[in-house]
Amino acid sequence: MGGHVELSPAELAKLVGYKRYLNTVTDHGRKNIVLSVFAGWGLFGYTMYKLSQSRKKNKPIDIKQLKKAH
Repeated sequence: MGGHVELSPAELAKLVGYKRYLNTVTDHGRKNIVLSVFAGWGLFGYTMYKLSQSRKKNKPIDIKQLKKAH
């Protein structure tokens, strides 16, 4: 893994926008990248869970089973 890098204040000032918070240069930036990846995995898992629940609810009705019931 990457080593600890000390950036000068001038180099830190060059990091603007999202690059200031999501980068591979600083320890804080690396931590934020890992947290955003975990959040993405969680969002993907939640989306797949909700999609599977909606498919179970909206299952098509089998006509053969309706005829047998009557």
